[in-house]
Amino acid sequence: GAVVRDSVLFEDCVVGERARVDLCICDKRVRIGQGTVIGEGGDPDTVNTTHPDHLYTGITLVGKGARLGDNMIIGRNCIVYPGVEGAAGQRLDDGKNLAGPDNQG
Repeated sequence: GAVVRDSVLFEDCVVGERARVDLCICDKRVRIGQGTVIGEGGDPDTVNTTHPDHLYTGITLVGKGARLGDNMIIGRNCIVYPGVEGAAGQRLDDGKNLAGPDNQG
C-alpha cells in the first residue's frame, strides 16, 4: 500500500505500509515508517534554508541510514541528514532540515 513516485531509492531502503514518497532521493539503508509522507507541501518554491542554490525545485534528500518514524510529514526542498532518527508524528516544513547532534543544519 505504499506509493513511491518520481524518486530514487538506493539499496536496502525500506518503505513502510501506507507511506508516500514523492520527488525524493533516499540514500542507502533509509527506513521510512508506516504512514510517513515525504514530499508533502503546498509550496514547492520554498527553498531550503541552508542550501537555497541547490534545493529549490521540490526535491527532498534523505541521508544514509536515516530512520523516519511512523506518520512523519516531511515537506519539499528538505534535508534529512545521515543517521538521523525522526520521531513518530514529527513534521518538517518545506525548506527545513532535520539534523542530529553530529550533523549541521
